[in-house]
Amino acid sequence: KDYPAFIDRSARLALMDDQGVEAGVMLPTLGVAVEHDMADDVELTYASLRAFNRWLEDDWGYGADGRIFAVPMLSLLDLDRALAELGRELCAGARLVHLRPGPVGGRSPAHPDLDPFWAAVSEAGAGVVFHVSNSGYNDFYGTHWSEDPANPSHRQSPLQWALCNTERPIIDTLTALTLHNLFGRHPGVKILSIENG
Repeated sequence: KDYPAFIDRSARLALMDDQGVEAGVMLPTLGVAVEHDMADDVELTYASLRAFNRWLEDDWGYGADGRIFAVPMLSLLDLDRALAELGRELCAGARLVHLRPGPVGGRSPAHPDLDPFWAAVSEAGAGVVFHVSNSGYNDFYGTHWSEDPANPSHRQSPLQWALCNTERPIIDTLTALTLHNLFGRHPGVKILSIENG
């Protein structure tokens, strides 16, 4: 069935009015699942995220109207590219940015080498959203529990969802951010966890 409010901004706003919803955060359904599969190709990762973000900005905007706050996707695979895309998104009005839960390129997202990113986020007053994603945990951990890492999300077992997609990645990430002292170094950083179990 056709649902215009899923693809058209004015239809979405009309539906929000009908439902009495003042404002909402808008995250991509499948977009949050692509970074892991491209992580070996940094150029492709950033080209894909940048293209998505430009579409998101054009079609939905970043909340200038105070109603629909679309969230651009970023990656910490390459600090310089992350800072460039963050700067572009902030200049376009983004108030939230998305990072996938889990380690990035074999290191903690709270690694001190990434402090320039966190300092820029904090200075801008932007929030960082961690939404359920493909964090690579099906490859890291699912195989150790007899699970098929190639299962598409709609065919994954409850164990895969708990260990690989929802609870485990966000718990690991929030633990790393805390115990690697991100908030001690950058007390203004704001984190949102959305749909992580």
